[in-house]
Amino acid sequence: MTRAITRGWSGVVVSIPPTINFAMSTDDLFALAESMGLKIEWHSGRASGYYHHHEGVISLREGLTDPMLRCTLAHEIAHAIRGDNPCDTEWANRRMERAADLLAASLLISVEDYAQAEILHGPTPAAIAQELGVTRHILETWQTSHRNFQVQNY
Repeated sequence: MTRAITRGWSGVVVSIPPTINFAMSTDDLFALAESMGLKIEWHSGRASGYYHHHEGVISLREGLTDPMLRCTLAHEIAHAIRGDNPCDTEWANRRMERAADLLAASLLISVEDYAQAEILHGPTPAAIAQELGVTRHILETWQTSHRNFQVQNY
């Protein structure tokens, strides 16, 4: 079973496996970006990454740690999938960022992987994030969106 998500600026439909059974690796994310026709560029500077909507370009900061690279790439792909284009309205930009974080978290963390990590490490966010290969921010975003989720330890 897959979910179809329409890419806003080009109308390309992207199929993404459901989050319950699948967490995307960094290689999967690069392949997804390529399949969407996105160009990946590298930059130096402060921002971890950004997405240029009209050019279809994701720029990633050189030297990111593996979890930062994976999470930043997923976040920027989420902007592309959603067709996000920053505007002059702060609340709208915050909403776009939150939505991109939620989609990125769903691409990176499966329910099964989270349950295993929590069983191994208990309710310790830093250890769970490290186990899952994500940043604490993405982990906490996922946890917030799955607030009623409880690990069943049999």
